Amino acid sequence: MYYPIGKFLISALINKGLSRREAVIACGCHNIEKGLALLDDLMRGKTEAFRHTPLANLPRLLEFSEEDLEQAFKETREQQKDQAEHYWANKGYYTEKYFKPHLWLRTSRTVPQPIFIVAFAGGEVPYKHIPLPYGIVGKDRTFKQAALAQIIRDHYHRTQGSAGPFGEIVSYLVRRYYGDPGLEFSPDGELISDNPAPVPQGKAYLKVGNKTIPDGLLRKIAEVE
Repeated sequence: MYYPIGKFLISALINKGLSRREAVIACGCHNIEKGLALLDDLMRGKTEAFRHTPLANLPRLLEFSEEDLEQAFKETREQQKDQAEHYWANKGYYTEKYFKPHLWLRTSRTVPQPIFIVAFAGGEVPYKHIPLPYGIVGKDRTFKQAALAQIIRDHYHRTQGSAGPFGEIVSYLVRRYYGDPGLEFSPDGELISDNPAPVPQGKAYLKVGNKTIPDGLLRKIAEVE
């Protein structure tokens, strides 16, 4: 898939009547295959090292302005950010734009034991977040209570009432929209509060020496098979 920078460069190559190989040679790449790989990376949105390669000659070669190039870079970064937010939303790390109704666990512990396991996993979400099937919560914020209650009971039975490092599952909050404090349900699926107390949230992290390892990096490491 090509990002805006890729589409921009393809258009510029067509306008000049140059192939990718011809452009790489004209830019001064001595290793043509490596140059083609760099150009392909650039077209696919890997823009970080662009200025430090012979491909920095592309604006002169293809006769486009730095302003047009920067606009293509900007649009590429915006698209990449949007894709990243969508990716993490599918894992339960929501933004307002990419919010999905879900269940959140209230547990017996707010400080997990052992804490380093949670830090490595990237925080509370992998342990306390339960995605809901499409249609359980409607766009009007109503929900199918019988189906929701069954999901809660099934989850409690499957986990034997445990949230791992966070201890026992006390109750379930259904969050219907971004910023929703939730409706609280018992492990039996019964509504117990439509105005629950806030769920305290901590932050688990790892430090190496005096440096804190970002949880985003930890999540990426954890996903490597």
